[in-house]
Amino acid sequence: MWASEEKRIQQLIETAGISEYVHLFDKLDNKLLPAVYQRARAYVYASLYDSFGFTPLEAMACGVPCAVSRFSALPEICGSAAEYFDPFNVEDMAEAIANILNNEDRRRQLISSGLEQSSQFSWQKAAQQYHSLLTADMSCDRCV
Repeated sequence: MWASEEKRIQQLIETAGISEYVHLFDKLDNKLLPAVYQRARAYVYASLYDSFGFTPLEAMACGVPCAVSRFSALPEICGSAAEYFDPFNVEDMAEAIANILNNEDRRRQLISSGLEQSSQFSWQKAAQQYHSLLTADMSCDRCV
């Protein structure tokens, strides 16, 4: 997060009276991430330009339902395992978050589908797919 925005966002959180519910982190040790994710009721990711959404997948793998931007690659990455919102529309974002926090059936569904969706991604699977791609390319008839 940009330092210039962090102060403004923190003030908004305090003004709204939600300081005990909203936590902003700059950097965390990787060993602490699962514990932090697992304490969350929801993970909100309002990115505009991500080419791959690692952190929503991390949250899903920890059993946390996600509300994410419908922009960039996030719909492809998260599939049907997330609530989506327009990051330029505060009401849309609030509705997506409310769908997670206020609808226990939807929350359970997102947790279950999030665990399944996140299991589709791993470094081992990526390496296997890359190996298969290279092997297929090297064995083709048009290769010299």
